[in-house]
Amino acid sequence: MCPCHRLAIHREPAAPDEKPVAALSPLIESFPRPGDTVLDPFAGSGSALFASKKLDRNHICWVDLDARHHAIVAAEPCQLGAS
Repeated sequence: MCPCHRLAIHREPAAPDEKPVAALSPLIESFPRPGDTVLDPFAGSGSALFASKKLDRNHICWVDLDARHHAIVAAEPCQLGAS
């Protein structure tokens, strides 16, 4: 399942402090305008990245130090617009 939709179902968080995309979406929708850039220096499992993509914002995120979290983001084609 695409992580843009992954938090719509009950599952264990991918990262210990993972934020639901639905919780970040109102913040991202309220402050940067469409086309603006969202910076997420602590990428974690990519929730801000996926919310930004969903809301037509550009995004910059650093790779999380935990390779498991990086793998979650890297394995999903939708964050790059491939799906």
